[in-house]
Amino acid sequence: MQSKLKIILRIFAVAFLICLLLISAHVKLMNCDDLLLVMPIPSNTSEINAEALEKLNGDSFLLTYEIISKESIKALNKNYEVNLKKTNYSYPFTMKNNLIKGSFFTEQDQKERKKSAVLNKAASYAMFGNINICGSKINTGQDEYTVTGVIEDKSEKESIYVPAACSGANPDSFAVKMEANITEEQVKNKCKSAIMDENDYSFTYLKKLEGLVYKISFSGLKFAVISILIFIYKISQVRFRENLNNIRSLAKQIYIIELVRDHFKEVLEAVFLLIGMVLTIILILNITISFIEYFLLFSDYMPFMKFNDSSDFSIIASNLKLNIYISLIIIIGFFTNIIIILIQELHSLGEENNVRDYN
Repeated sequence: MQSKLKIILRIFAVAFLICLLLISAHVKLMNCDDLLLVMPIPSNTSEINAEALEKLNGDSFLLTYEIISKESIKALNKNYEVNLKKTNYSYPFTMKNNLIKGSFFTEQDQKERKKSAVLNKAASYAMFGNINICGSKINTGQDEYTVTGVIEDKSEKESIYVPAACSGANPDSFAVKMEANITEEQVKNKCKSAIMDENDYSFTYLKKLEGLVYKISFSGLKFAVISILIFIYKISQVRFRENLNNIRSLAKQIYIIELVRDHFKEVLEAVFLLIGMVLTIILILNITISFIEYFLLFSDYMPFMKFNDSSDFSIIASNLKLNIYISLIIIIGFFTNIIIILIQELHSLGEENNVRDYN
């Protein structure tokens, strides 16, 4: 029964570690590490100036936003309830959404306030039954829009994208595509013209939150190494003490060169065990510092963790938050599992040493 429990615990430990690595790989595949989200804090009463944002767009970086409303859209003499997303021309480039038919409206279309519309795949199939719909007309009450393309976005709901310039509305949040030569501070300074009060908004660079998931995974690997080193040290501690005492006594009688030459194996074993002990201490300190960093990051990014609306920004944020929470749950389970294994193994070793000493 005891041996079966040990096998089960080891299988769980390996499974936890594999899950952590898979989550890290999944976060990497999300491909959102170059986005900086600018979101209002819960008590925010100010607003973002869309015209000021457009003046910044394309200057040093691309940015985009969504102004979402539920609308009844008429197509082929039928009405459909959809998410009408008012945005700008840089939306597909910033959000990395693929156009599967036609084209997105251009900067020129936006400036000329052309009534162009782009449907996501869900809306295209719901309203027209296919994606070959470029040139089709849709109506939003008083306005008629011409469909210029079909986009594959992150939403499963029917969504239609139109130029925000046609509405005159202002967004609550926006996303900046970070380039290699741009820093967060530069973005903050440039965005002051569009934001009435910088303190009412949080700036969240998703690359840092992706890094948090990677750090959690590497903490699992570090803890696995620590447990192995502790186990090896426990197995070798009796022999290590004997070797160390022997080396000390010999060091008083002969030169170091002779000691290393004549007792090389004992010296090498003692050195490796000492290095292992030092490495264990370093890794434990490193993990402790990592958990302090996790706590500080969570406190800094609480507005991000509470961010929730129907935008694609929120979908990305929700996926990232879910991966962070799952990683934390798995690492807690992994730590608990490893500690139980260590306690069992060290207890077994202690019993074996007691039997050996008794005999």
